[in-house]
Amino acid sequence: MLPSQIFCLWKNAKSFLKNTQTPKTPCVICFNLFCRNARLKVSDIDFDRMTIYIRDTKYSKNRIVPLSKTMKVGLEKYLKHVRPKLWLFEGYDTSKHMATNSIGSLFRETLKKTNIKKRVTIHTLRHTYATHCIEMGMDPFTLKELLGHEALQTTMLYLNLATVKKSNSFSPFDKIYATKN
Repeated sequence: MLPSQIFCLWKNAKSFLKNTQTPKTPCVICFNLFCRNARLKVSDIDFDRMTIYIRDTKYSKNRIVPLSKTMKVGLEKYLKHVRPKLWLFEGYDTSKHMATNSIGSLFRETLKKTNIKKRVTIHTLRHTYATHCIEMGMDPFTLKELLGHEALQTTMLYLNLATVKKSNSFSPFDKIYATKN
């Protein structure tokens, strides 16, 4: 997708998340930006430190990501409403986590309620999130860790999609020689 299309999709995400019937849907979708499955335990959320512990990832690499203030508010509503015991997002069998294909189904059902007409997958939101992080000035090394990428080259693909503001660009000569004058 072009950067303008990605921006349009992200802008529509607000209406997308408003079209949900329970607090579970926006939480599942937002958490899927960081991890591709719903294997998060209630104990993986640390509200005091504002972090999320992500385990058992694609590359079997555990990591800690920040919990945004906005996600915290939504998550607190979800926890108050649903009261999960072990898994943050329980499946039909509450002793198991929500299945990955259930996340996709939930996403597709919610997407039908929006005005978004282009073909979008849950992974498109992950790409959108990463692209906006780059556009907002996050360095690729931090984004690599946040997304749990094994190789920096995977993260660098988002640089091709990102539109970096000219105000963020500079000539290294200006920085190098500014200290000598």
